[in-house]
Amino acid sequence: MTNTEDITLEQVEKLYRFLQGEVPDGFDIKAMPNLSPDQAFSVIYYLQEGMRVLPDSYEKCRVEGCNELYDSDAEGCMAMLCEAHYELMCPHQGDKVECEECELYKEIHGD
Repeated sequence: MTNTEDITLEQVEKLYRFLQGEVPDGFDIKAMPNLSPDQAFSVIYYLQEGMRVLPDSYEKCRVEGCNELYDSDAEGCMAMLCEAHYELMCPHQGDKVECEECELYKEIHGD
């Protein structure tokens, strides 16, 4: 069995796109799933948290309409923003404010 840490973000992104109806190269699948981005990520979340078969560091950006996946261990922020939206939206980049104290984090997480 594959160690979950060996599963890359790229592989999870392929699964994410597959769940949304994108046929992978080299496959001829007649009954493709056609989930929304949120539904597709719900499947990934279940495989992360419920089944423990995917690393739990891969997240979906919380900015409406973004739908990008990112590795929270390597990029993005605790406010659940991908790197691009973090760079655009975070008011505290590099000023050593803890994420939990950030107004953006509190707004997104309802604190």
